[in-house]
Amino acid sequence: MNFTKLAIVLLSLLALSFAACGPSSIFVVNGSASACTLGDEYYDNVTDALSASCDGATIYVCNDMTYNENVLIDKENLSLIGFGSGSTISGTDTLNPVIWIDADGVKVQNLSISVGQDGIYVNAVNNTYISGNDISFTTRYGIIDAIGSFNSTFINNSIHDTPDQGLILQRSANSTIFNNSFSFT
Repeated sequence: MNFTKLAIVLLSLLALSFAACGPSSIFVVNGSASACTLGDEYYDNVTDALSASCDGATIYVCNDMTYNENVLIDKENLSLIGFGSGSTISGTDTLNPVIWIDADGVKVQNLSISVGQDGIYVNAVNNTYISGNDISFTTRYGIIDAIGSFNSTFINNSIHDTPDQGLILQRSANSTIFNNSFSFT
């Protein structure tokens, strides 16, 4: 195969990959298959939905399901949203955060998050929005906004039953913290 044919094949494959996942793509994590029907693609766990998604996508985690996994969000402007009550991500590795955010513009909303080293770890990124989450039973922090994060927003989260701080800002800048609740036993 000559260079021109190889280039055409590679460009065609690249175009197909963008066609399958646009910034308005909606992915649904739905272990019960009947809980919600609002997406373009359906997955059995959060990790698979994140792997298939692209920058700007929205992933709905459906209600009354617990997904046992630690997840990495590395797509820009991605939204991970609990749909209905009882949308739970429970970590399987207590030495790592349940949700690790490693991309700018990420939103995490309306989820129950538990059983990790930290509930949510914001890793030196910009414009993160964390709202309406219930974070509990971590082995360290509820939320950590790590060194170098800028313009993070934390609103209406409930953080409880963590052995250390509920929300820690490590030399992050321009953070907004409003109407969060903290309780420790």
